Amino acid sequence: MSDERRFGFRRTLVFGAITVLAVLGVGLVVGEFVLRQQRAAVEGSDRPATGMFSYDRDLGWRLIPGWSGRHRHHDFDAGYRIGPEGYRGQFRPAGRWVAVVGDSFTFGFGVEDDETFVAVLDRAGGADTGYLNFGMPGFSTDQEMLRIEGRLPQFTPQQVLLVVYLGNDLADNQRAFPLQLENAKPYFELDGGKLLARNSPVPKTRKPADDRATTLGRLILAGAEIRPTFWQRLLGRLETPRRLGLNFAPRPDLRAHFERRLAPSVTLFKALVTRARRSAGAFGADLRLVLLPGRSFVVDQGSISAQYQDVLRRAIVAWGKQAELPVIDAAADLRRRHDGGRRDDFYPNEGHLTATGHGAVAAYLQEALKPPGG
Repeated sequence: MSDERRFGFRRTLVFGAITVLAVLGVGLVVGEFVLRQQRAAVEGSDRPATGMFSYDRDLGWRLIPGWSGRHRHHDFDAGYRIGPEGYRGQFRPAGRWVAVVGDSFTFGFGVEDDETFVAVLDRAGGADTGYLNFGMPGFSTDQEMLRIEGRLPQFTPQQVLLVVYLGNDLADNQRAFPLQLENAKPYFELDGGKLLARNSPVPKTRKPADDRATTLGRLILAGAEIRPTFWQRLLGRLETPRRLGLNFAPRPDLRAHFERRLAPSVTLFKALVTRARRSAGAFGADLRLVLLPGRSFVVDQGSISAQYQDVLRRAIVAWGKQAELPVIDAAADLRRRHDGGRRDDFYPNEGHLTATGHGAVAAYLQEALKPPGG
């Protein structure tokens, strides 16, 4: 082959390679744009029906008795009905009642009235045992404690299940405004081991700008040394790697940091639960804790969020043994299900439990609540 023909062949290869790279580059840019548009559409698809809540001077907000409507999201289209008592579902006569107190995971965001784990338990209880859903979206342990001592006595339940959402309950306990809502709430501070009420009665003021800028990540990572590289920061902002399951964010072991950082919130949590337990005992009910995780604890177990939740989970389980307070660890059970091949317990984008997930929680609770030898 002559030098001229050899040069022409090489030039063709170079131009071909450049053309292929250019096409791939354009394809990646277009693909990233399309995926970002899809992501924006998913995130903007949350359409809960309005008018479900009203102001409450003691707890911050409450459900409106008799309200009904639908909650539409990319992941689901679910209907909610609030009973005459001001809680989800219908309270029916039963030999004994179990009150289930929690947040939106207990209320059942994303599933129908008869699909919540409380409703599933209620059907299984038959005429002997009824389960009452006192779940309130956005509530944290402090509001749930106030609900137990102020509003549960009239229903005279024999047992109270206090559901702890490991995602943000303990963080919100320390705040005048919850991380994910605009409304003010009551909260407590510890002074010499005594709980002092703050923001009571609850003001109708809206969340200040500084509070709006605060995220759970900023709160729990304060003081942690995390320095992502330039490429980690760049690739972490792209939607394409995320869709492919490629995680470029730093994943250091932060358990020791969280144990130190979360110690005050765990101490406050213990005081709130101790008071709730004492209040339940005053109307003849025993109290148990139920631990529910956020989606990342189950599906992304090495993530910073999963580490954070696991530190809280372990601290609460250990304290429960010390205080002789039963703790039902549904978080660990959902993780075992995922490891065993179940991938449908959580909505992939919205993050709450699916109907399948609620069924799994109900089955685990039903087994855990059986009396010894039962």
